[in-house]
Amino acid sequence: MSEQQWIETACWAVALLAVPAATAGLVWLIGKTLGKSGQSDS
Repeated sequence: MSEQQWIETACWAVALLAVPAATAGLVWLIGKTLGKSGQSDS
């Protein structure tokens, strides 16, 4: 593969890994925030 192809492949790999990682992090953060308020309410 040429250098251009390696760069494109790396970008796709990073994007495919970053999207679910960011989504999981966001869900965890929201769950943590809601979990705290939920515990204090009950």
